[in-house]
Amino acid sequence: MYLLPAAGIGMHSAGSYSQNTRWAQVRNEEVVQTLYS
Repeated sequence: MYLLPAAGIGMHSAGSYSQNTRWAQVRNEEVVQTLYS
């Protein structure tokens, strides 16, 4: 399991939908932590 940089997500989105979803989930968690910190 690894995180792709934004450019990598754009390039590989067609074949890595599930991984993109995981990355978005991590980003959302970071946003929530920032809002409630």
